[in-house]
Amino acid sequence: MSRPREGERAGALIGSDATTKVVQFLGYGTMLADRIPGEEAVGMFADMAREAQITVPTIQLDGDGAPIVYGPEVWFSGEEAMKRRVARWEEEGWTIQRVEMAEIREEWRRQLASKDPA
Repeated sequence: MSRPREGERAGALIGSDATTKVVQFLGYGTMLADRIPGEEAVGMFADMAREAQITVPTIQLDGDGAPIVYGPEVWFSGEEAMKRRVARWEEEGWTIQRVEMAEIREEWRRQLASKDPA
């Protein structure tokens, strides 16, 4: 399966936990042109792409004030494929937990700061 192209619809999630059967789901949005992750992007791979000036898949999530998320921060696929996968998870008894990227990024930074010896 190929990744969605600029202008196409996509779905994004943070991850899933098979032990608790919970999926952290961000929602749907539109693929933008690949770009270098902004300073708001978190995670080792986002940091590496930013430092190396490498462009990555970029999604504008739906909604007023909704964030842009970057491929290295999330798992993503085309909207229809994601809808089918979410439906399968629900059929299998998984919980689809809506999460906000701002909270995910804030938690990432909080955890990183708590490990900083400085």
